[in-house]
Amino acid sequence: MLQERIEKANPRRKLTGEETKRLAKLEIIAEKLKRGENVQSSC
Repeated sequence: MLQERIEKANPRRKLTGEETKRLAKLEIIAEKLKRGENVQSSC
């Protein structure tokens, strides 16, 4: 989801390894928020 937005906004830029890890964590948090889970303790 977030990855698609980044690709649309800046299609020529590739993510670094660190950015990929951060994006994955953010996507997990976003999914938990959609399900109404407590995200505060997951980090």
